[in-house]
Amino acid sequence: FKQAIRTRSWIFIVLLLTLASTGPVAIRQNAVAFFGQAGINAATVSLGLSVLFSTSVVGLLVGGTILDRTRHPWIVAVLIATVPVGLALALIDSGSVALLYLSMALLGFETGAESALGPALIARYFGLKSFGALQGLFLAITGVALALAPYAVSEIKAVTGSYTAPLLVLVALTVIAVVLAVLLPKYPRPWALQTPAEDAVLGQPTAAS
Repeated sequence: FKQAIRTRSWIFIVLLLTLASTGPVAIRQNAVAFFGQAGINAATVSLGLSVLFSTSVVGLLVGGTILDRTRHPWIVAVLIATVPVGLALALIDSGSVALLYLSMALLGFETGAESALGPALIARYFGLKSFGALQGLFLAITGVALALAPYAVSEIKAVTGSYTAPLLVLVALTVIAVVLAVLLPKYPRPWALQTPAEDAVLGQPTAAS
């Protein structure tokens, strides 16, 4: 555990997933006010949030499947790149319901994919020996960011009088997350779990012994 949290892999995983998660949660909590300033009514925004949660299921399934089938960590950058794109679409939306739904769909996809990304990356880079402790620490760190992001967006909006500044900050942070994902080290040498049956076979004395 102590060795793992000092590695570049761990630091990059925590930073990129923490930064990537700030965009969707901040938009969710401020959606009605944010899109309302563009003239979109609350009922339509609520439907957009339903789109977000629906596509998160798709992201969870697709993200997990892709991670299982690829040996290249740069695929993480592709998955989380939907966040800055979705935020940028929301930022330029001047009342288009289609853009609302598209931005929510992209943000929702990443929200679901991220649920698979954290555990998968921790297992890929560090195995299962300290998986519980590493996953717990990861969730604690990201939990703080998720709690603060909506409040920070609201405060910046109150100071500036517009959501433009906080959205630009979120876009910048999520772009940094994508860059960190591109810079992830290669996966270490694959390891495999033995099934109980295999353990039993391995534990049996051989004829030679």
